[in-house]
Amino acid sequence: MNTITIPGVSPLILTLIVLWTIPWKGIALWKSARLSHKWWFIILLIVNTAGILEIIYIFLIARKYNVETMSEELAEKDLLKPETKNDTDNKSELL
Repeated sequence: MNTITIPGVSPLILTLIVLWTIPWKGIALWKSARLSHKWWFIILLIVNTAGILEIIYIFLIARKYNVETMSEELAEKDLLKPETKNDTDNKSELL
């Protein structure tokens, strides 16, 4: 079986780097997608920095932003109103 070797780098070290990078890259990509940071997502997907850029993004960039859900936005605009007892009664009558 042929393996990929990099001169001067042990396969064990390369495996450890990959195992270190994958979780950081996954978290950073997930956060950038949730925050709609399209350019950060593309950069994090293409550039491999052994987790350094991903850690910087997670702890310095993404921390400044907050993901708002649709219900939070509607509640802020008073568009989302809680159900009243009459609304519940009307729904049960329709069924």
